[in-house]
Amino acid sequence: MDQDKVVDYLEPLLATGGAIVDFHTSDFFPERWFDMVILLRVNNTALYDRLNERGYTQEKITENIECEVMDVTKDMVFESYREDIILEVDNSK
Repeated sequence: MDQDKVVDYLEPLLATGGAIVDFHTSDFFPERWFDMVILLRVNNTALYDRLNERGYTQEKITENIECEVMDVTKDMVFESYREDIILEVDNSK
């Protein structure tokens, strides 16, 4: 994926504000775009069940669970954005 193309495409769409960006990778989006960054977390049992129900391979399920256990996305978010705009939410239910 060409991150620069994604940013160039979204820039004019987000200029007026009031938009929601839903994406799994966040570290390349400019902080100035956001008033709030919501980090959805899930416990491993719920994550396993969800991915299994969606028909993910065992390899992909394991990869996702390892990322959650190792805080890969959380670390990326907290390294990329100011802590005062991050809201961490448990999405296990």
